[in-house]
Amino acid sequence: MNSILWHDYETFGSNTRFDRPSQFAAIRTDLDLNIIGDPVSVYCKPNIDRLPSMEACLITGISPQLAKKEGLTEVEFFRGIHHEMMEPGTTSVGYNNLAFDDELSRHGFYRNFFDPYEREWRNGNSRWDFINVTRAFAAMRPEGINWPVDEEGRVTVKLDRLAPANGIQHLDAHDALADVRALIELARLFKNTNPKLYEYVWSLRNKSAVQNRLKLNQVVLHISPYYGKENYNAALIMPVARHPTNKNAVIAINMSEDVSALQGLDSESISQRVFNKKGDGRLPVMLIQTNKCPALFSAPALRGEDIDRLNLRSELAQLKAQQAIVQSLDLAVLRDAFLSDPTEVGDVDGMLYGGNFFDNEDRCTMNNLRDLSGADIAKESPVFNDPRLDELWFRFKARNHPESLTDQEQNRWREHCRNRAIKPLNDDLSIHQLIDKIDEHLVSASGKDHDVLSRLREYLFETAGQLDIDVAKQSVSQAVS
Repeated sequence: MNSILWHDYETFGSNTRFDRPSQFAAIRTDLDLNIIGDPVSVYCKPNIDRLPSMEACLITGISPQLAKKEGLTEVEFFRGIHHEMMEPGTTSVGYNNLAFDDELSRHGFYRNFFDPYEREWRNGNSRWDFINVTRAFAAMRPEGINWPVDEEGRVTVKLDRLAPANGIQHLDAHDALADVRALIELARLFKNTNPKLYEYVWSLRNKSAVQNRLKLNQVVLHISPYYGKENYNAALIMPVARHPTNKNAVIAINMSEDVSALQGLDSESISQRVFNKKGDGRLPVMLIQTNKCPALFSAPALRGEDIDRLNLRSELAQLKAQQAIVQSLDLAVLRDAFLSDPTEVGDVDGMLYGGNFFDNEDRCTMNNLRDLSGADIAKESPVFNDPRLDELWFRFKARNHPESLTDQEQNRWREHCRNRAIKPLNDDLSIHQLIDKIDEHLVSASGKDHDVLSRLREYLFETAGQLDIDVAKQSVSQAVS
């Protein structure tokens, strides 16, 4: 039976490659949004190789101590999630999940030897992102929904604003299960308000349906936060070429901007500016990912009221002139501009996209290893083909089965965690900087925030003790005096 798994993560940080989940919740419904079975809500034990973010703990209210006490090991946590998402006919849905939750799932599966992608396509499965539905309704058929606005008077699609604005109870925002319940109620509202639009956007979770909408050299309307809130996140685009290496990506030109900026540029110049932020010299060229449920609409089908709402009259008037410029561009130069990968990272935990797909031999080995007990794992000395897997295997053992480590491996893991705490990756705070930051905030914190910060501070001192890191120990009262 086909079903929808509405889900949400809470986390100890915002970096989907390296930060760890604190909680996962899910509710399964049929396609008519009737609930099936019992809700799922689980915590994940933190590991000391990655420190929690202060901001994340304040948002969720989840302390590392709570997650440690109530949670599962990371492999068991992701095993349960993988099982839910792999049920045949499941569409996994969240709110902004394509950018956040799905990346957490992929990297969690990768670290714990599960296939990162199969739950997205195998057994008739798929994924969908309801935030795309929300943006599509706001832009194309806003009637019947109460739309909250931000400080600048622009429509906001934040769940904790949209739900209460429409009479949906959402008392525990940033509790994963409360967020899922609110999301299902929002989906029911949208489906009942405009079933036709709901079903159309639902169809776009299928890559074939998206590809049928992305005909080369045919202008379509694309709704995405990439374009900003000014015009309801909408822009006219024209697909011009397939990505040189990614079969799920199409190169498109933003026809709502001055496309002459692309004239005369070589591939290197385009590559350097294509990922810039809006207003920072970003060029009017982007990738449309056919496997990310893009909200696409036929430009000729736009009604006059849609054109006015989205401020598209001037763009439509200039469309022929813009198309003539685009047709003069060298497509080979555009393709070459997307050959490099600006997201590559050096640490193995973040290298899911930094290598080839694991071959059949490695996948078979990984499947066997992840199900072993600690005693059996200690006996294993697997040989891998992919160079990432030796280090991943060591970290997998250390995080999930520390009792399986030899004395030498225990020292190696402790040193790894110590280095991460003192000299963290990227721009993360060291354990000393994080404690100082907490102490600064404790001066003015009160109530729940004070409790959360105190618990996090206590956890960091415990971690420092485990890793023989010298931190100036003082009580919370001393820290705020």
